[in-house]
Amino acid sequence: DVPPRERSGGDEREERAVERSVEAGAVEWSELCALEPMVRGWLGRRCRDQSDVDDVVHDTLLRAARFRGEVTRPERRASWALSIAANVLRDRVRRR
Repeated sequence: DVPPRERSGGDEREERAVERSVEAGAVEWSELCALEPMVRGWLGRRCRDQSDVDDVVHDTLLRAARFRGEVTRPERRASWALSIAANVLRDRVRRR
C-alpha cells in the first residue's frame, strides 16, 4: 500500500492512480521504499530544511511509482531514483 500522507495542494487522483499501478505490477512499492534511505541521504546533503527533504522524498517515491515501468534493469533502479529526486528538487526550487 502507498502510505497515506497529508499534503496541501496534493493531487489525490494522482495518488490513487499510483496505488492502482503499484498493485498492478513491475516494481513493488516495497522495492521503491527500500530506496528511501539512499534518496533521503542524498537530499539531506542538498536541502536546508528537513520538511523539504520529507516532501521531496515523498514526491520522488510517488513519481517513481508512477513511472516504474521505465526501469527494466534492477541495477539501474538506484541511479534512476536519484535522477527523479534531482528533478523533483529542481522543480521545487524553481517554484519558489
